[in-house]
Amino acid sequence: MGLFGKTARLDALDLEVPLKFTESYHDDGYFDSMNDYGRYIDLRYRQSGGPSLKAIEGDKDHVSPNAVLFEVKKGFRINYHIACFDPDSTLRKILLAHEETHVLDRMGKLDYLSRRMRDLARVDVNFNMVEDGEVIADIGLIYVADRMGFLESIECFGNNSFAPAMNVYLQGKS
Repeated sequence: MGLFGKTARLDALDLEVPLKFTESYHDDGYFDSMNDYGRYIDLRYRQSGGPSLKAIEGDKDHVSPNAVLFEVKKGFRINYHIACFDPDSTLRKILLAHEETHVLDRMGKLDYLSRRMRDLARVDVNFNMVEDGEVIADIGLIYVADRMGFLESIECFGNNSFAPAMNVYLQGKS
C-alpha cells in the first residue's frame, strides 16, 4: 500500500502498485481518436484550473497512433493518464502494457514488474541496465504478449526499440 493506502491497478501488466500521495493514475480506456482524447484531457484539466491541451502536449511522453501516456503535472501532483485508440481488445492490452511500463518507469517502480516477470514468466530482467525508456516500455509489451501466447506474432512492431527489447527479454528467459 502507498501512503494513505492508494494504489494503481495496471490491468495489462496485471499489477497493483502503491502510489505516493502526490501521484495519481488513470487508465482512461478506449477513445476513437487522439483528438477525442486530447479534448477529454484538455476539458478535465482546464475545468479544474489545470493546463491547456497545448501545455499538456509538451508533457506527453510520446504518441503512437494506437496508445498514449500523458503525464500531467499540476502543482506538486503528477497525474498519469493512459488511453488506447485501437478497438481490438487483444492488441489494446498489448499496447497498454507498453504505456503502463512507461508509468512504472516514471514512478520508479520497475522492480514490481521485474518481480512479476521473474515469478510468472521466469524472465529475469534488470531494468537498471536498460537506459532507453522506449526499450523498457517494449519489454513490458513483450512480456504481456508472451503471457498471452502472442510472442511470435508481435514481431511486426518494427520500431527502433523493439529489437533491443526483444533481445533483453529473451536473454532473461531461463
